[in-house]
Amino acid sequence: MQLQDVFSHYGDDLKRVEALMDLHLRSDVDMIPEVVGHLVGSGGKRFRPLLLLVAADLCRYRGEHRYALAAVIEFIHTASLLHDDVVDEAKTRRGRTSANNIWGNSASVLVGDYLYSKAFKLMSEANNLAVIKLLSTTSNTMAEGEVFQLMKCGDVRITEKDYFSIIEKKTAVLISAACAIGGLLGDVAEEKVQALTRFGMRL
Repeated sequence: MQLQDVFSHYGDDLKRVEALMDLHLRSDVDMIPEVVGHLVGSGGKRFRPLLLLVAADLCRYRGEHRYALAAVIEFIHTASLLHDDVVDEAKTRRGRTSANNIWGNSASVLVGDYLYSKAFKLMSEANNLAVIKLLSTTSNTMAEGEVFQLMKCGDVRITEKDYFSIIEKKTAVLISAACAIGGLLGDVAEEKVQALTRFGMRL
């Protein structure tokens, strides 16, 4: 089985996630959907939402919260990309001109903040304290990783341990959280949630 087969199997579920994302990105402030649409529409794979859906399926959860929380995961990921491109002074993202080079750094940072706040508003509606705690910790860890990367930028003495710490905090923790949320939604035993957490981290 190829990864594309998994995407195809969950195609209808991913469409539900996309529809929710579109719904929650509507705003009277035109710049918000423009900036987010530029990035979201530029070819992202929706890998993290897919993992959440698969993990929820594995843990026999079929409820509606899986769609909202898959959107939350993608909002957090997208917000981190907007902020990342500002910090890195990036010119492109996914083969297109980066948002900060079209709308400016201030707009990118503020729209990223909007996405973070929208993500937390959505996750609070799921009314699952364990999920809120996990994603709060995850977002904090991602910010820490970004700052640590900034400290190490251009440092020729950077170690392999430092490098792995950066990619774990910036990338792996969100993939890990996506898997763990499936278990939390399914209300499975703690050791199963931890197994999903480890799987996501190693993936």
